[in-house]
Amino acid sequence: MFTWSFAFHVLGVIFWVAALLLAGKVLGMNSQAKNTDTREALGRLQRTPLVGWGLPGIVVTGVSGALLLINNPAYYMRGRGVAAGRSKVTRGQSAALHGDVALVVFVILVLVFNKP
Repeated sequence: MFTWSFAFHVLGVIFWVAALLLAGKVLGMNSQAKNTDTREALGRLQRTPLVGWGLPGIVVTGVSGALLLINNPAYYMRGRGVAAGRSKVTRGQSAALHGDVALVVFVILVLVFNKP
């Protein structure tokens, strides 16, 4: 049961995020359209992934996440890692990871604005 619930949970997150990314792309196309008919068509197209993929993705993610918590609460509530204070990560490693994430976000922003 755990494996199936986790698989559906991951699948729901994928559908949800894919719908958000596609809706954002269509919104960008809509903002650049000059014709009103094109804007109306893109507006209808923008709602399709949100209702067709996003809403089912949210529902599947929520239901499967609730099933995961109900069937195995000890697994999620035992507190591991940084939240429980048991992490072996040093201050320098944490700073390096923070810098790596900031670099990736910066590169993504540069690529988005330059549109290679």
